[in-house]
Amino acid sequence: MVKSWGVLMILCTCLCACSARVAMPSEQPPAPVAQPNPVIALARQHLGWHARRDRQRLREYMRVGNAGLAVDPVRVAWCAAFVNSVLAEAGQQGTNSLAARSFLAWGQATDTPEPGDIVVLRRGGPAEGHVGFFLGLTGEGADQEVMVLGGNQDWTVSERAWPKRLVLGYRRAPTN
Repeated sequence: MVKSWGVLMILCTCLCACSARVAMPSEQPPAPVAQPNPVIALARQHLGWHARRDRQRLREYMRVGNAGLAVDPVRVAWCAAFVNSVLAEAGQQGTNSLAARSFLAWGQATDTPEPGDIVVLRRGGPAEGHVGFFLGLTGEGADQEVMVLGGNQDWTVSERAWPKRLVLGYRRAPTN
């Protein structure tokens, strides 16, 4: 009885050890989980900041990523300054320009934007515009809108819907 018990223990130990090292052919490694674009999380940390109420905080934050320029959100259109600062915080180079349309020459153009890509919108005259981070699309057809996370949207950092017909372009961060 002792002899057969010992053989059984050796056989069980071997089977357990061998099965731990050998993957079954039907097993597939888990699919990688898509990571959200970090610029969205960084930009959302500032949601609700208002040009007047949070003027000093915005000035300090926007000094980074804008070549050290002192951007006063009460006196200057600051959407591009905000995008540049978020990109700098994410370790990416922006345009160092206060012009929203400067982002039309940044990164790579895309027709299939993903959350966190840059969206440049028409606003005002031919040199004016608005820039922010693409979040998604809502609606259909002529009523379709683009959701934008950005600064200087009604004087605040906010998430806002804009008519898709105003889109001048979508840009993806440059790859190194």
